[in-house]
Amino acid sequence: RAAEILGGPNPNYNDPELKSILKKLNDNKQYVKAICNNPWVEWSAPGTCQVCRSPVDRREKGLQCASGGHCICWDCMCHNMDWDAVCDNELAALKDDTEIWIWDCDNHS
Repeated sequence: RAAEILGGPNPNYNDPELKSILKKLNDNKQYVKAICNNPWVEWSAPGTCQVCRSPVDRREKGLQCASGGHCICWDCMCHNMDWDAVCDNELAALKDDTEIWIWDCDNHS
């Protein structure tokens, strides 16, 4: 659904569903590499997407690398995300939470 919304001609950046998608992408930005290997940070200056060359001319349209030389649009962020790593990380966090809960129950029986 994210690619469908982001790939449209004029995404509505005020749409709550899109805001939720952008938060998820931003929370997992470390799973997409900038050309320079610097981390992605909040957008601060106009640029073009390092993948598709579309304009990233405001915060709602994408991220910028920490050095300021590269941008990525949200659509390319979505398509280039290492989703397997995102899922592995979320499953590991869930497993850790479950183990803590089990340990807590075992100690308070």
